[in-house]
Amino acid sequence: MSDEINELILKQMIAGESEHEQNVEKEVKSRRKKDYTSTFLTISTLQDRHGVYISMVNYERISTFIRLLGNGVTIGGFVDNVLSTHFEQFQKEISEIINNKISNFKL
Repeated sequence: MSDEINELILKQMIAGESEHEQNVEKEVKSRRKKDYTSTFLTISTLQDRHGVYISMVNYERISTFIRLLGNGVTIGGFVDNVLSTHFEQFQKEISEIINNKISNFKL
């Protein structure tokens, strides 16, 4: 028997993680990756467009990511997908904020 300690197994034991929990976590990560791809990395044609400014840091991140994919997604298409998902996901909160601002507006 070896005197070496497998640090990963020790950490998992301390954290109380079972092999089943690890498999579930892997499955969830795989599903999230597929969801991310189908949500943000789909090729879309932008009919009516408008230029916007973003920070150079974000531009370089997106540009590098898109270049590595090589599947035809453009920077504009990716940003449009992200924004569409954001507005869909937070539609209720955005409407509440707008309604509160309108109700607080007094002539």
